[in-house]
Amino acid sequence: MADDAPQNQEAKAPEGVKIFVGNLSFDVKEEQLSEVFAEAGKVLEANIITRGSRSRGYGFVTMATQADAEKALEALNKKELEGRAINVEIAKVVVDDGGAGKRAGKKNRRKNGDGEGEEEDEIPRGRGRSRAGGRGRSRGR
Repeated sequence: MADDAPQNQEAKAPEGVKIFVGNLSFDVKEEQLSEVFAEAGKVLEANIITRGSRSRGYGFVTMATQADAEKALEALNKKELEGRAINVEIAKVVVDDGGAGKRAGKKNRRKNGDGEGEEEDEIPRGRGRSRAGGRGRSRGR
């Protein structure tokens, strides 16, 4: 039974090579994007990023191999699609560090009251800085 545990914990490597496609017309559909990139090689997946039902003007295409991705990059970068010259790049890897982003928990260094040393204080976030230290009316009264 101890031999089964390491095999179950192995993470699967992502398949294919992801390509970023920018400056897409709002009229381009995923099927059309997949067909265009199929000219350069085997397409595993094509996604257009949307907000609601409207396209955000960019998407991602996953190619089967690095060679297919490089071929698509050379052949399709700045190519016109639906009246717009598309931008094609190898997608950058996003590392999720588990944080809530740049703004959450940002610290500000300032000197303490006696003028010696430094201490870290949280920057108040919200509706500006009031007498209550930027916490709004419902707290501290």
